[in-house]
Formats: sequence, C-alpha cells, structure tokens
Amino acid sequence: MQELTTSRRLLFLDGTAETRIRLDGRALAVRSPGRARQWYPLRLLARVISRPNDAGEGAAMIALNEAGIPLFFLDKDGKLVGACLGRFDDRTGLGAHLETLMALPDWPVRYENWLRAQERRILHHLHVALGWPQADLRPEVTRERLDGAMRQRLGSAWSARLHPLMGILRSEVGRELSEMGVDADVIAGLRGQAPLVRDISALVGWTLRGRIVAEPRSLPADGPALIGYFEGLLRPKLLPSVRRVVASLWKLRLA
Repeated sequence: MQELTTSRRLLFLDGTAETRIRLDGRALAVRSPGRARQWYPLRLLARVISRPNDAGEGAAMIALNEAGIPLFFLDKDGKLVGACLGRFDDRTGLGAHLETLMALPDWPVRYENWLRAQERRILHHLHVALGWPQADLRPEVTRERLDGAMRQRLGSAWSARLHPLMGILRSEVGRELSEMGVDADVIAGLRGQAPLVRDISALVGWTLRGRIVAEPRSLPADGPALIGYFEGLLRPKLLPSVRRVVASLWKLRLA
C-alpha cells in the first residue's frame, strides 16, 4: 500500500488483499503487511482515492459519507470505476438544471455541441500556452503533436505514466460535480447519455498533458512522489480548469 497526505487533502490507497481499513474513533486506521498501523483523522481528509481490494469496513465507509468525504475507486489502469460521493448540498442548482436538460428530446445534440465548444476553447488556450501555431486546431492534429511532445518528455512509456494522473484527475472532476449537486448516476453516465466524469476529464486532460510538457521538473515514476507531484504542481493549475468546464454546463440553455 502507498499512502500520502499532502496539504491535508488526499489519502491515496494502493492496496493489496491484506490491506485493512477500519474506523477508529474519528480516524481511519490503515494497516498493510510489513508496515505499522497508521491513522488518518477524518477532519484532515478532503477525499480518498482507492485501488482494488481497499473496500474497507462498513463503518469506515459510512463515516466517510457522513463527513462528506468522497471515496473514489480506480482500476489498475487508473480508470474511475466507482465512487461514494458522500453527503452534499445542491449549492448551485446545477444538478436540477441538468436533470431538466436531459429530459429534452435534443439533449444528446446539445451536449455534443457543448463538448465540441469546450474542446475548441481548451485547444486554443493549449496552443497559446505552448507557443504553438493556431492555424490548425483540429483535435486529431493537436493530439498527434502533443503525443510526440509527451513521448519526447517522458519516453516511449508516456501513456502508462499518464494513467495514474488521469485517475486522480477523474476524482477531482467527480468531486467538483458532486459538490455542485449533480447526482452520482449522472456523473457516471448511467443516466442522460452523458458520462460527465469521463468527458470532462478528457477535456481537462488536454491541459494536464500541456502542463506536463511545459513543467521543467521531471515526472516521478510512481507512488507517493507522483501523487505529491500532482498535488503540489498540477492540481493548483488544473482545478480552475475543472471548475471552469463544470460551470460552463450552465451555458446549456433550456430554450
């Protein structure tokens, strides 16, 4: 198991079948083979990201939900496969707004147009940030160029090294949507034919890769150092992008 708390926000659990998570008072007690038990007070946690075999005891999961701390489950490739989003308040009405939109017969067309507009905006800013010509902003052209830059920056295995960062980015997107009052089944795409967490993560993924290409410090291989890299260097720059894209869902008008 690998775990890290950075700026009192994140607990990352990369577990084995022997990893045990229990609720001990108002803290999570985590024990893994060959390591002493460690305690993580709930009041210091903003979110928990877990790989398989970290389901934990029911009391711990209930405590996380009651404290409003989202718990995200990733597969071995870093893909978001499940989430316990905790209690939330619909602070903005965005969830109700999307529910109304999804009932419209032309919702799929509206959503696709929104996606394309957001992608064009993000690609424009990406080209400006990297000093690339803006004559051709087609996604396939930009992707090929960006893939080459990532390969030059990280080597031939750049895609595998990107996977865990995309998993953490998906957890950020899921958290932001849940805090805006969007239901979990809508976030996951189980309703509305709009897998929001997947699509918004793909949009901000352009920015993530651009930041990696532009960042002078090298990307750690894996583990706590990689999570620290995301938390310390990437998250402060990506979070405004996540919030900007989520807020743009209001541009999907009812009329």
